[in-house]
Amino acid sequence: MKKGLVFLALVPMLVPALASAQSVVFSVKIGGDSLQTAQLGLNKERFQPYFGVDYFSLSGKAMDIEAGLSLFVPHVGARYYFSSEPVRPYVYGGFFKAMSSVKLDIAGENSLDDDTKKLLEDMLGFKGFKLGFGGEYRVNEHFSVGGEFGMNLYSLSAESKGLSDLDDIEIDDVWYGIASDLETEISASLRRTYAVAALNFYF
Repeated sequence: MKKGLVFLALVPMLVPALASAQSVVFSVKIGGDSLQTAQLGLNKERFQPYFGVDYFSLSGKAMDIEAGLSLFVPHVGARYYFSSEPVRPYVYGGFFKAMSSVKLDIAGENSLDDDTKKLLEDMLGFKGFKLGFGGEYRVNEHFSVGGEFGMNLYSLSAESKGLSDLDDIEIDDVWYGIASDLETEISASLRRTYAVAALNFYF
């Protein structure tokens, strides 16, 4: 979570660059990619760096149990155009990192110890890269349409050091020592292709 906050804190540093840029582009993606659907970029002729933030929140309450989950997913990347003609092919790449927050309250009291909360947030704090190519047709000075085909590469890792509460478990001293020293490492990865349509507004 702390690494993600550092990453998010770096994003506003691009705002002065946007303010001083000769042209800013706002892009909206429509189609098969549920993340990174909107972004702001700098129009630097053939090179176009960009950034954006996605947000997801889920909460529920039943009886005296209240649970919640929220995700911030900032991303940065760049496109490189091979031509300045009205039809412009390009390649792009980017990096994204999810920052998660979970809660579980029972009867108004927090029911997640620090180790369990960290484990859950680490499991939800995925990161990854995206690579692909696309094409853009410049309708006029301020608007273009295009399409992209690419691949998202997701990965996550989490680690739990021992069991935090063994007091309620009937276990002899030998197994108690072994269980308290257990370390669990969780890792997973996902790769998937996608295709989207793009609307670009130049200011």
